[in-house]
Order: sequence, then structure tokens, then C-alpha cells
Amino acid sequence: MSNAPALCHAATAIEGRGPGILTKRTTFEVVFSPTGRLLAPLFLLASVFLPPQGLGFDICLLHRLTGLPCPGCGLTRSITSLTHGNFQQAGAYHPFGLVIWLIFVALTVYTFLPAGLRARVASAAARNEAAIRPAYRLFITSFISFGVARFALDAFVGGGTP
Repeated sequence: MSNAPALCHAATAIEGRGPGILTKRTTFEVVFSPTGRLLAPLFLLASVFLPPQGLGFDICLLHRLTGLPCPGCGLTRSITSLTHGNFQQAGAYHPFGLVIWLIFVALTVYTFLPAGLRARVASAAARNEAAIRPAYRLFITSFISFGVARFALDAFVGGGTP
């Protein structure tokens, strides 16, 4: 007996679309997911209290185990530096910190907008999906490429991960 209907139902239940309706989520729905809208304000709040130079110990498991950086190494310090107004230091910690900090700010603002205004923003984003999706893909590709290049540089040349 096939379990395909059960898998289909599970996939649609995860997306919150109801049984039998498989739809592709927009880029806006991916980035502005309920999880993102919960975590972004918490991360920004934490960045107010964290020291910009770091906690004094390595929070990246990959870096701690291998000595090599993951694509996100330095993001916490970069975002914390931005929150404290130190843009130059933020860029030195991670070049994508400013973009991710702006996304966190946008997620936080969106979270606290009235429901009607959130619906209008989501509708405008859906209408502009053709422009948003390539920009999102470019960002993700650039972020991963940067991480791979930095990883390789550190592994083979012994670069200096901040």
C-alpha cells in the first residue's frame, strides 16, 4: 500500500495550506515566516546586551571543532557591532552583517505592524515576486560562495578569520 497521500497531507499541513493543496511559498513567506518574525526581534534585543567584540568564547561548533570558519562565522559580532553603531567593525567581522541586520530590522518592524498593514505588505511582496526571488537567490548564492571561499582560504592558506 502506498503512503503517498499521507506524505502529501503531511507536507501541506506543514505549510499550513490544508490537506490536498500543495502550493509553492513565495520568497516573502519564506523570509517573513512566523519563526523568523519571532527570532529576529529576540536576536536584535540580544544584540543590544552582547558585547560587540564577542563573548570571549567560540559559539560556532564548526570553528570550535576544526578551526575553520562556517559561512556565518562573525555574524553575531557583526550584528552586535551594528546595533552598537560601529559599522566599520561590523564589516570587518562579516561582510553580510549589514544585510542580515537590515532583514532582522525589517522582520521586527513587520512583526509589530497592524494586521491590515501586514496584509498589504505581503500582498505587495507577492505582486513583486518576480523581482524578489532572483534577489533572494543572488543573496543566498553570494553568502554561500563567500563562506566556501573563506573556508577554503583558511583551510589551504591559513587566512585570518576574525
